Formats: sequence, C-alpha cells, structure tokens
Amino acid sequence: MLSALIVAKAPRERMTVDLRGLAPALKAHARARHLSVSDAARLAVAAALETSPIETVGQASDIQDVAADRPVKLTIRFRRGVAARLKTRARACGLSHGSYQTKPLNIERLDNGYRVERWHMNSDSPPFHKKVIADKTAKVDRRNIGRMHVPGIFFLESMFAPAGTGAEKGNTAGTRQYRNCQFMTPETRRTTHFFWNYLHNFDLDDPNIALSLCNSLREGFMEDKAIIEAQQKLFDKDSDTKLLAIAADAALAHFRRTFSQKLGEERSASMPAAA
Repeated sequence: MLSALIVAKAPRERMTVDLRGLAPALKAHARARHLSVSDAARLAVAAALETSPIETVGQASDIQDVAADRPVKLTIRFRRGVAARLKTRARACGLSHGSYQTKPLNIERLDNGYRVERWHMNSDSPPFHKKVIADKTAKVDRRNIGRMHVPGIFFLESMFAPAGTGAEKGNTAGTRQYRNCQFMTPETRRTTHFFWNYLHNFDLDDPNIALSLCNSLREGFMEDKAIIEAQQKLFDKDSDTKLLAIAADAALAHFRRTFSQKLGEERSASMPAAA
C-alpha cells in the first residue's frame, strides 16, 4: 500500500547507515511505492520507532502562533492509494477527511488492542445521523470511542449532544447515542466474512431508524469493498508488500503489532516441545 508523505519545515539530520546487503531491497521497495529512497527509509525508521515523521517535525519549533485557535484551510496532495485509505479510515470513525486528520485523538494502547476517543465540538452532524433527525442543520458536540480487540472485533460508541450543553463534562441528558460492533472472520487466506450490528437509544418504536442505519452502513461498506479488493490485488502481486502508517494510523499500527505478537505466541505454544 502506498504511504502518505507530508513535507514539513524541519532541520535536516544526516546519518550514514551500513545497510549490509539491504540496499537493493530498499531501492525496490521505494520504487514500487513511487518514493525516493530517503523517504522510504524515513518511513521505515518511523514505523520501527512507533512514531511518524509528521509527529517528529511537529515539535521542531517553539514559536507560539498568536492565531493558533483560528481555523485554516490546508490542501494536501496524496497519491491515489493513500487518499483511498484515508477515506476508509475516516468513514470507519464516522468522520470527515479533515476531522480524521486534524482532531485531537486520545489513544490508549491495550494488551489486546486499543481504545481511541475523540471529541468534535460545535460540529455538523455526519450524513448517517442527519438522515434520522428532524433538525439537520443543528450543531452538535460529538464523541466517538473506538475499540479494536484481537483477533478482529471493532466497537464504536457515538454520542451526539446539542452543542454547548456540557456533554464533555458528563451531562448526557438529551443525547442521541449509537453502538456499532463489527466482526471480521477470515474464511481463506484472501477472503473474510464481515459481520456487524448497529444500535441506537432513541425513537425505538420507529423501525425506519434502524433501516436507515443499515442502509448507511451498507452504502459505506460497498465503497470500502472496492478499495479493500484493490489492496488485495497488490498483496497478490507482491506477497512482500508491507503496510506503512501515517500519523493518523498510530492506533492501527499498534493493533497490527499486537496481533502479530499474539499470533507468534500462539504458534510457539502449539509447537511440539523439543525432545
């Protein structure tokens, strides 16, 4: 999968590394992803350090911006594969592309996965919520809590409160909430079953709410399905293809490491003891 690279103003730091025979592989890796060798090396080092070049350069300056709280518009050019992945990740969190990249995210790394929490204050409602409420223009304070557990179970809690009513301080009166659970169950090495449910806590006598949520999730998944299948084709062509994370993928990167670790432990435990 292709990786995002955001070029920021940061001091250049040069280091000479003896690759000991890895240079051809690094060059091939970079060429396959349309990256320079330097960019590919930086991303690989960042992944190994469980951080990102984006996070590192963000601390390069101590200068205070007097207009730091003013919203600004930033246009970033991504390669097509990166843009597709960004779209998938944002939809999984129920966020716009911009919110997914810029909203503060609280990440809790767990022994069996991760927990992330994100607030969006005085924001517009996302499409799936607008479809089931009367006032579609009202601003909301929104909280998402996502959990991903090994081997592949995803939980999402979404809460919408009228903007300014103090939901972030614990006042949940009048909030509308959703619970979404998704189960990924592999069938073969390259196919997976996707099971899910979607619950809500309001207008329980109106079956159209559940139907609308069902249709919204199906619509989103069918778009993701095209991306997932295209990614699988890349893996089929090159079994050595590795996933490189951008800063917004920190939680997922932790999950992949946790999954690989537990898989290794399970395999070791199943091996017969040496005589």
